[in-house]
Amino acid sequence: MDKKRKRLIDNVSYLIEALDAYRVGRNADPKVFEGKYEEIADDIRSVIDRGRKKVLMSSIDYMINLPLKDRDAKTWSSIFLISRFLIRITFTLLLLSVLLYIISPGQIASYLLIAGVVLFYAASVLRWHSLNKLLDFYGKQTGRADSRRALLREAAQDLINYLKQIKGDKKVKLHLYNRDYDGVKVLRRPGWLRDYYLVEVI
Repeated sequence: MDKKRKRLIDNVSYLIEALDAYRVGRNADPKVFEGKYEEIADDIRSVIDRGRKKVLMSSIDYMINLPLKDRDAKTWSSIFLISRFLIRITFTLLLLSVLLYIISPGQIASYLLIAGVVLFYAASVLRWHSLNKLLDFYGKQTGRADSRRALLREAAQDLINYLKQIKGDKKVKLHLYNRDYDGVKVLRRPGWLRDYYLVEVI
């Protein structure tokens, strides 16, 4: 596969994942989204032209800012971001404490190991709880939010259909928070530390 086609597949995959994430408040950076779009704008003009892209950016902006209109949602959004960051730190601490315990078992190593396990568990629970609060918030939004979600889903589906045409024999996997798309097969479901579906474009 030539580099140009690989880049096209990678960028289309990113756009699909981002559009899907915006539907449930899992927000990718809009600037990165626009950058990826611009790289392949000419290739996907028949799917998402600049006029449609402008409408999508308006929907993206609306969905991103939804929690700012609700104090509880804004709080849970902040907690989710913090807990996700804490998981990375505590996971590293946990690995280091296990390594230290293996190399030089002792009281300090035992304390570090216990602290690493407790902190990692606490951060994971906090992340899971805050995520569910956010998903509940987005799920209860109707009216304009419903129409914006529909636009995002339709664009993601059109890009999935386009991806099926250009991928050839290449296996393309996506990380999606919703599975209401045609042309995808679920490989893995969300779990304790994975809050997305791993799907393959078929």
